[in-house]
Amino acid sequence: MTAEFIVVVDDDAAVRDSLGILLEAHGLKVRDFASGQEFLDSDVVRDAACLVLDYHMPDMTGIEVLEELKRLGLSFPTILVTGLHDAMITKRALSAGVMAILEKPLPDDVLIDSVRIAMRMNRRSGAPR
Repeated sequence: MTAEFIVVVDDDAAVRDSLGILLEAHGLKVRDFASGQEFLDSDVVRDAACLVLDYHMPDMTGIEVLEELKRLGLSFPTILVTGLHDAMITKRALSAGVMAILEKPLPDDVLIDSVRIAMRMNRRSGAPR
């Protein structure tokens, strides 16, 4: 059975809080983490319906989090959030398996639609894999 919560990983507490409020206002359950390592060390690392990862974090980028999950044999539908979108980030993100790259500030409807699509993908695939 797959989990039904969204994992938000962002080093900015205000962003984590606002994303959590937005997602919960749409009936979604959220677990949030201030860093990729905090998420990787957590008891929910295998149980998310999808991930919303910030790209730019001090100790580990969102893509490095995905690479570590892959090394652990885990894969989740993932939305990468970035304030500095460029071609190199896009190329690396797509090769890491990111399903969507969204630029900050995030349009609420685009984020919600992306998360719902990711959750449907998760249910169909039986992720994590």
